[in-house]
Amino acid sequence: MTIRARPFRSFRTLHAVLALTFVTAASGRSTAAQLTPDQARAWVDTHRWEAVQQLGTLGSFRAVASDPAGLAAARGHLRERLEEHGFDTREMSGGGVPAVFAQKLVGSGRPTVLIYFHYDGQEVDPSRWDSDPFTPTLFAPDGSRIGPVTGLSTTARLDDEARAYGRAIADDRGPISAFLMALDMLADQGAELSFNVKLFLEGDEESSSPGLRSILESPENRSLLEADALAILDAPMFQSDDPTIYLGTRGIVTADLTVYGARGPLHSGHYGNWAVNPAIELSKLVSSMFDPDGRVAVPGYYDDRTPLTDAERAALARLPRVEDELQREFGIPVTYGAGERLFDLLTYPSLNVRGMQAMYVGGQARTVVPADATAALDLRLVPGQDDVAALAKVRRHIEGQGYVVLEGPPTDADRAKGKPLASLVRRPGGYPSFRTPIENEMVQRMMGVVERASGAPPVVLPTIGGSGPLVLFEEVLGLPPFGLATYNHDSNQHSPNENIRLGDYFRAIRIFGVMLATLGGAVS
Repeated sequence: MTIRARPFRSFRTLHAVLALTFVTAASGRSTAAQLTPDQARAWVDTHRWEAVQQLGTLGSFRAVASDPAGLAAARGHLRERLEEHGFDTREMSGGGVPAVFAQKLVGSGRPTVLIYFHYDGQEVDPSRWDSDPFTPTLFAPDGSRIGPVTGLSTTARLDDEARAYGRAIADDRGPISAFLMALDMLADQGAELSFNVKLFLEGDEESSSPGLRSILESPENRSLLEADALAILDAPMFQSDDPTIYLGTRGIVTADLTVYGARGPLHSGHYGNWAVNPAIELSKLVSSMFDPDGRVAVPGYYDDRTPLTDAERAALARLPRVEDELQREFGIPVTYGAGERLFDLLTYPSLNVRGMQAMYVGGQARTVVPADATAALDLRLVPGQDDVAALAKVRRHIEGQGYVVLEGPPTDADRAKGKPLASLVRRPGGYPSFRTPIENEMVQRMMGVVERASGAPPVVLPTIGGSGPLVLFEEVLGLPPFGLATYNHDSNQHSPNENIRLGDYFRAIRIFGVMLATLGGAVS
């Protein structure tokens, strides 16, 4: 790591330097080779087979938490491919699965962008897949199986509507593969990087990033990770399947809500309709938290939300309407929200019941009154909200329904109080929310890159519904994060038959190539 670039300290400085580079380029002084969108399209069209082979190779690594050898093999492949293009690489560890850090610095007068990927995938149940999850397999547009990706003939037809199936083939090895192919494209075309590129490829993202904070807080790592912005090349596109720039994610905190009855299950014939049934009481308690339109009825739950800016509201207003099609696609008979659009609702916090349990059902059911019943909750939070305060509001609501709220199972002394008993126990983990302003200099430049490369403006989302660890980069390093999503919304990420549409993968290569060549002003 002998090459270091002096990082910009503010986007005001960045804006001034970028303006100067454009003047220099316009004056004809020492310009580097450029990569035009037409050149990128032509290159991808003639390298489809190689692109699909790269996708198949990376997708074949069993890089999941239960297979350390598979994770190590994936790291080795990534380091080798990046070093082919002159990147310095190393591993960073916070006590868990190491991350791969790589950098290629092209000049102290260029902006520096840290690009985030993750190379690990979710665990799998192979019995629920139509193909081997770790043998990426191509399926034709009609759903028929073509065969393993790495065994395709060089003359095989690679239709844009065909899909490659495999674990993590979309989330996140599709974008990683597209990035590696974009580097190949620049090398073939004689084009140069237009900005200092730093890469952070996490290996623990699907396990809730237990070592990420330790990695980021290391003084040595903090120095290496200095940059002007963080670009996250992960996540599915907006449901219209247009390239999507997202500026934030919701935070998350999870908790278990348990309602208690007798010390143990009771015979429903002898004690039913007399002994309080925790399953019934829990269902009533959960119902009290929502109004008929699905809005959270916990007092004050929305009060701390930071309002959207005019620019953010305008971006939402430009979104194509997809709700009717999604309702048909998912088979949802009715929806919450009283007609509000999906992505308007995602700018508000949510309270979700992600599961409920009280004894047994089906063939295992017993004629008993359960002793307790539990609802697993997740609270998705937005800018302005505090996780501790949000959970405290839920606790106060439960108390307002007449419950004594405990930190765990009741004692005999608790039971002697003669009041309904419940516990609300926060689970480990969770993340705060973030939202980078749409006016951010690098966001605006990325919007231009996507429009040039794809021929249409990107969809811009102030917030996506999910949550993740990337807010730690802002919290620890002060980097303003934003995301560029390039794979199909119906990719089945985290689920059986995860897939990526080839046309979206090829377009991602074009976008990443144009990004690398133009985002920072490609001058020498």
